[in-house]
Amino acid sequence: MRTDEIVERVRAEGWCVVDGIIPALELPEVQESVRGELDAQSAGWAAEVSRISQAGFQMPPKGILHAQAVINRQPQLASHVTHPRLMEACEALLGRYFRVSSVGAIVTYPGNERGYWHADWPFNQKLATALPSPYPDAAMNISAIFMLSRFNKRTGGTILLPGSHRRSFNPSGGSPAEQFEPHSAEVTAVGEPGDVLFYDSRLWHCVAPNLSDGPRMALNVRYSAWWLNLEFRRKNSPEYERLLRDSKGKDNSVPLIPRASFESMPERARPFFAHWVER
Repeated sequence: MRTDEIVERVRAEGWCVVDGIIPALELPEVQESVRGELDAQSAGWAAEVSRISQAGFQMPPKGILHAQAVINRQPQLASHVTHPRLMEACEALLGRYFRVSSVGAIVTYPGNERGYWHADWPFNQKLATALPSPYPDAAMNISAIFMLSRFNKRTGGTILLPGSHRRSFNPSGGSPAEQFEPHSAEVTAVGEPGDVLFYDSRLWHCVAPNLSDGPRMALNVRYSAWWLNLEFRRKNSPEYERLLRDSKGKDNSVPLIPRASFESMPERARPFFAHWVER
């Protein structure tokens, strides 16, 4: 898919699948790296789920595992995260000087629960740093799910509501019925390992049940317009401390990148991560 086709699809429908971003020969190494990060952070995720429960926040679906800041210990992934075809599309949608705002990973295990309808940061109303609705009709953040397993209805490919990115709200701030009710127009993202689900972060989507007999794994990446304030997600910054004091939402701060990891990234990738390097 050409860059202009990606941009046209995202503007019109809110999403598209871009094929072959991670080459087949490099895929096993990427899968191993991400799987290792998920395993290493499993205890931390269990503790985070416990904190979410104690705070009374919306619980994540059962049967999933998240890892955050995967790039911090796996800086070689930066070459895929900043693939030229995706960077060209991001620049067309977000303007020049956009940045990578987060790099995480997720695995859904067989039998996991369906998740709630939401949009990604900064539009998810469960988060402390959420932008209040109604939202302006403008692209501010782009999400990319790098498929490391096959995505389809059986494996639990992400469920999407095409065109919902043009709405000024999303169900994450609504009633339980609004958050969990299936939509007649919902679709499933389908793709092969190495493909990327590329979408406007305003798009309504949810975790799908994995009906297969194996885990479904992916790398989650977010790209932000240069003017979108990321300091509220930087721990110990004045903005973060103020937010921590005043907000009742979930913390979604981003762990900073060690300088050694940053310097081992490909040179062309570094400008997209420089703002997150430890000072």
